[in-house]
Amino acid sequence: MGKVVAFASLVIDEVLQIDGFRIVDGKDGLFMSAPQHKGKGKNEDGEVVEKYFDDVRFIGDNWKEIKEEVSKSVLEAYQTEDSNTSRASAAQSQSKVNESSTKGSSNRKALW
Repeated sequence: MGKVVAFASLVIDEVLQIDGFRIVDGKDGLFMSAPQHKGKGKNEDGEVVEKYFDDVRFIGDNWKEIKEEVSKSVLEAYQTEDSNTSRASAAQSQSKVNESSTKGSSNRKALW
C-alpha cells in the first residue's frame, strides 16, 4: 500500500501558505499528495459513503505541468532535508515558518 513519511507546507511568494501536503512512500516510490479532507458523498449507485475530497486543486490549461513542478519541488526539499537534518531540526524549521507566517497576528484562527 503506502505510508505517510512527512507532511509539507507550500509557501508561495511569502504571501500564501498551504498546509497539509503529504509525502507518501508508495509501492512505486515517493510521491506527493495534496491536502484532502474526509466527508460524505455519493457513489455511482447513489449510496452515501465516506470519501476524501481535495482541498487544493491545480487548475488552468497547464495544470499538469504545475502539479508536477510543485510535486518535484516538495520531494526534492524533503529528500534534501531528510539527508541533512534530524526530526528535531526539521521541527525547529517548521516552528520558524509558523512564527514568520503569523507576524503581526497573535491569534491564528481557522477560516472555516
